[in-house]
Parts: sequence; C-alpha cells; structure tokens
Amino acid sequence: MELVPEGSDVGALVGTKTILVERSDRVYAFDPEGGPVGVDDEAPYNGLPHSIKLSQNYPNPFNPATTIEFSLPRKSHVVVKVYNVLGQEVRTLVDRVKPAGSYTINWDGTDTDGKALATGVYFYRLETEEFTKTKKMLLLK
Repeated sequence: MELVPEGSDVGALVGTKTILVERSDRVYAFDPEGGPVGVDDEAPYNGLPHSIKLSQNYPNPFNPATTIEFSLPRKSHVVVKVYNVLGQEVRTLVDRVKPAGSYTINWDGTDTDGKALATGVYFYRLETEEFTKTKKMLLLK
C-alpha cells in the first residue's frame, strides 16, 4: 500500500509514526507500519482552523516590521492591539468582524499617529468574544 496516494498532499508528521494526508476534502492519518489509523469518513475536512490561535510574531526581535498571525474557527469580532510596557495602547491593528480562516498582519512599529516607536518591549493582544491572548515582542533600532 502506498503511504501517500497520488493526488494527495502530506500535511504534517504527528509524533514519530503518524502522517496526516489531505486528499480532496478529507484528512487521513497513516501509520507507515500499519496503514490507516483513526480515519473518520463522516467528518469532511474543510481546511478551517479547529480553534482560535495567536502565533508568536516573526521576526522577533524585529526592525523595522514584524508579522503577526492568528486563526479563527468561526466568524468573530476580532480586536488586535499593541501596548507598551506601561500597558498603554499604542496601536489598534484590527477591530472588525472577520470570517473563519487564518490571517496575517504586518506591523511597521509605528503608533496610531504614524510615529516610529522607540526600541523596547511591546505586547500584542488578540481578543474575541470567547478568547483573549497576549504575547510579547521586542522592537530593536
């Protein structure tokens, strides 16, 4: 049996033995030594995230810009703000309803007025109706 059928994309290696394979609208798990494992023919894979996620910005430290990624499993009102070490808001990056999916924000290290911020530690925060997460980043000049 061929581990990755023709027309499939290998999505990820899980652990040391299981490979996730995406084919059409389904995801399958294979153990190279034993064939398919945990295949659920009733649950189609729609490519949407399974949970809300806020990733670490990159690069970090950064100068002059950085990228922030987040994912939504369903339509949500999203607010992403940047704060200084005193907890003062320096910039709102997103404040709107977004459909389910994965998003990328590029931030240029400026405040709401477009002024370049000083070297230092900043925090970015993702808020939805059901989720809040804050991460730290470092701006170096």
